[in-house]
Amino acid sequence: NTPAIMAATRGEVDMLIALIEACADLKKRNNDGIGPVMVAVINDQLDILRLLCKYKSVERGVDLDEKESKYGNTATIVAATNGKVDMLNILIAAGADLNKGNNKGDTAAIVATTNGKVDMLNTLIAAGADLNKGNNKGDTPELVATTRGKVKKLSNLISAGANLNKRNSDGMSPVMIAVLNGELGILRLLCDYKRMGGDIDLDQGENRYGDTPMLIATARGEVEMLSALIAAGADLNKENNRGNTPA
Repeated sequence: NTPAIMAATRGEVDMLIALIEACADLKKRNNDGIGPVMVAVINDQLDILRLLCKYKSVERGVDLDEKESKYGNTATIVAATNGKVDMLNILIAAGADLNKGNNKGDTAAIVATTNGKVDMLNTLIAAGADLNKGNNKGDTPELVATTRGKVKKLSNLISAGANLNKRNSDGMSPVMIAVLNGELGILRLLCDYKRMGGDIDLDQGENRYGDTPMLIATARGEVEMLSALIAAGADLNKENNRGNTPA
């Protein structure tokens, strides 16, 4: 650890100011690939983070978007993962990149949808985070919300204009995932959105067999899901790759 990293870890603002004024190298990281900005976020040092954000520039060596070595997480991703809204707001105000992904391609919005509280996701939405950017598997925040049954988060993503027709690398759309995972509340939310004129395709088939949500729900005997899909106008006669229909 450098003196600057030690000062950031301990929350010693005056010491860090003195080091900055003495032209301390703020680019240096410790053996874990962590620099002063990341250390401030990890250790809940709000005043240190505010100070570093004032000096953000390539010349001063304060990179708000640097990634740590192990997982490739940025400060915004760490803040989103740990529910540190105050930290996230400081980073947003300083112009941190909200859409930079880690080694898995997960962005702050994806992480907030996966682990964080609703207010964390709302903060990112309000700041203009890209809600349609997927990770390495093609999973977007709305696909993650669907997979995990996060009704409130999905509702907020829908209100913010998320693309509900985007599929992941397996060809799965939010509607298909909701049916496969038995998420009736999620499916009803998506169908209600369709009934209100929303842009969502209820009949997208998955990649392998071309099975539609209607076909899956029928095969599994999911009567309530079938009712929701039918009421929203799903195609009762669409065939899969083998020519099978729900009937």
